Amino acid sequence: MAIRHRRGYMYNGSVLDDIRTFTPTMHKIIPHLESFIRSQLSSRISTVYPHGRKLKHMLPPQKWHITSAFMNCYDGAKQSVGWHSDQLTYLGPRTVIASISLGVEREFRLRRVAPVVIDTTVPFEPDSNLDGKGGGEEKEGGSAGKQWKWQPEGQASIHLPHNSLLIMHAECQESWKHSIHPANNIQPHPIAGGKRINITFRCYRESLRPDKIPKCKCGVGCVLKTVQRVKERMGWYFWGCQVGNQWKDGDNDDNNDNYDNDGEGKGKKKEGGCGYLVWAKFDDDGDPIWE
Repeated sequence: MAIRHRRGYMYNGSVLDDIRTFTPTMHKIIPHLESFIRSQLSSRISTVYPHGRKLKHMLPPQKWHITSAFMNCYDGAKQSVGWHSDQLTYLGPRTVIASISLGVEREFRLRRVAPVVIDTTVPFEPDSNLDGKGGGEEKEGGSAGKQWKWQPEGQASIHLPHNSLLIMHAECQESWKHSIHPANNIQPHPIAGGKRINITFRCYRESLRPDKIPKCKCGVGCVLKTVQRVKERMGWYFWGCQVGNQWKDGDNDDNNDNYDNDGEGKGKKKEGGCGYLVWAKFDDDGDPIWE
C-alpha cells in the first residue's frame, strides 16, 4: 500500500505497526500473480457462477489488484491457526485472497457455515447486537444463543506443498471458515525444514481506507463483518465496535483496569466496548454506499 496510507490500519482490534513496502522480488512477481488470478476469476465467473455473471458485490476481475500482503511463519508441526474467516474491513464484501505456500507442506482445511433457522419467537432487532457483543458470526451466545448455533456442513482438506498457490474465491469468506490444522508428523523441506511461510495477497479497496470507514462511539474504526449464522439475514453486512478485541494502554497505575496487577504497564484486553452496530450497504461492485 502507498506509504501515505499506511497509518490507521487495524487487525483483530490492534493497530498494525509493522507495515513495510514490498520487496523488489515481490514487485517482480506481483504482475504475474495478478494476471493469473484475474484469468482464474474470469473463468470461474463464466463456468461456475449462475448465468455467467459475477457475484453481487464482487469486484470485477479486471479491477482486482494486489495492494497488500500478510506474511506468517508456521514453525513446526504443532503451530497452527484455528477456524476463522478473514476480516473484511478494508477488503469489502466478496473479496478474493490469494495464498502462496513456501517450505514444508501443511494441511489447509475448509468448513462450510450452514445457515439455520432461529426461533421466530425471539425478536431480532437490526440495531441490537447480533450475539450480545456485536459479532454475529463469531460466538454462540447472547439473548438468542440457545435458539440458533453454527452448524458445519462437513470439511474439505487441501495439502499445500512448497510453491503452491491457493485462491480463496469471492464466496469463501462469507460462507466458509478455514484453518491450518496441527499435524502429528511432517516431512521436512530440504531447505526450510519444518517451517512454512505463508503469503496472502489481498486487494485493499481505496474506498475502505481507515479514514473513510465509520467510527464507533469509542472513537475507534469499526470492523466489517457478515452475518453467517442467521438464515433470514445471510448476505447482510454490518459495521461494529471492535474495542472488545483491542489491547489498550492507560496510565501506569496499579489500580488502572487497563494494566496488569504488577503495574509494569502491560496493556491487557479491554472488555466490552460501546456495542455500536449499523448495517452496511454496498453497490454491485462492493464499494460502500454511505448514508
